[in-house]
Formats: sequence, structure tokens, C-alpha cells
Amino acid sequence: MPDKPLLIYDGECAFCRRQIRACQEVTGARVGYETSQAARARFPQIPPAEFSRAVQWVGSDGAVCSGAKAIFSALATATWYGRAGLFFYQKAPVFAHLTEWLYARVATRRK
Repeated sequence: MPDKPLLIYDGECAFCRRQIRACQEVTGARVGYETSQAARARFPQIPPAEFSRAVQWVGSDGAVCSGAKAIFSALATATWYGRAGLFFYQKAPVFAHLTEWLYARVATRRK
């Protein structure tokens, strides 16, 4: 388990790197960031295809999630809107479905 929450992203994707830099500005030192290329070996519980599909969140407790929920989880460490997004994601299935659909739509067009 990481010593602090970790957001894992595709280090070979320029779009991903830009978005991660923006996320790092918001979360500061509260969240660790690592490329999927470097993290793969340390997290065998995450299937390799998942690293290609979406960002991965590994919480301090070892819990793993991906996509929109991973982004909300990272932002929730530092902002009210991240906490609100995560709250609605967890409590409103329609919101979760919509944000995952939007995430997937962007992710498939990122390159």
C-alpha cells in the first residue's frame, strides 16, 4: 500500500500528463502521482488493460478505483468540489453513470 493516496496515469499520453499537472496543482502533496508504466509491477492486482483504459486510484487503505471516481477521489483530498463530486458519485447512480460515460468518451479520444 502506498504511504499516501496514489493516482496512476498513462505517462506516454500528452493529454494525460497535462491533466495530471493541473490535478497536482490542486492536490499538492496530499496525493502521489505515478505513471502506469512505472507502477504496473507494484500493483499486480490492477489488470494491465485497466491501466490503458483509465487513471487508477490506490487509496492509503489499498482500495482501488478508476476513471471518474479516481479523479473525484484525488480532488476530494483538497477541494470542496472534489468532495461534492465524490459524494454525488457515491450517492447518485445516475451521476456516477454520467461522469463515467463522459470520462470514457474523453479517454477514448485522448490520443
